[in-house]
Amino acid sequence: MPNDKDRTDEEATVDVEENVEAEGRGVLSFLKLLLPIVLVSLGGGGYLAYSQYTSLAEAAVSAGIDRGFAGRPDRDAPVEYGEFTTINDLLINPAGSGGNRFLVVSIGVEAKRGAVLEELTSKDIVVRDAVLRLLSRRTAEELGSIELRDQIKDDLLDELNAILQDGEVERLYFTQYLIQ
Repeated sequence: MPNDKDRTDEEATVDVEENVEAEGRGVLSFLKLLLPIVLVSLGGGGYLAYSQYTSLAEAAVSAGIDRGFAGRPDRDAPVEYGEFTTINDLLINPAGSGGNRFLVVSIGVEAKRGAVLEELTSKDIVVRDAVLRLLSRRTAEELGSIELRDQIKDDLLDELNAILQDGEVERLYFTQYLIQ
């Protein structure tokens, strides 16, 4: 084999190209081996999670810690919504905050009949006062707790329905909920 001084630039270039091709084939072979392993692992993990999903959801419900996993309405069944109105930009000072904390909330209100929403709108001052009173009884910690949101909605729903004479509010939605 001639020493490196005797080789021409052309021969050296050919050797480098051959080495690059060999390395490329090695990487390609490695990827061909690794890809099926990764795909099988991901597929197996996905299947395991999917197959265990319903049993985990049922266990959570039976233990009383349902976080929305089970009991959901059938996704194919259409949800029937009523009519909507909003109560916007209420500013609440939570109980015990000394005015240092606040909640800004907007509430979407749903009823089956528009007449209920018209009554609610005509009693706007009473409705806003009722919401402010109810929410300002809660501490900042209670208002900030995700676990208590549904309870707060239920309390608000009861409060609003107590004001109405002709019909009732079906659902409430927090369209804005910012606590500082």
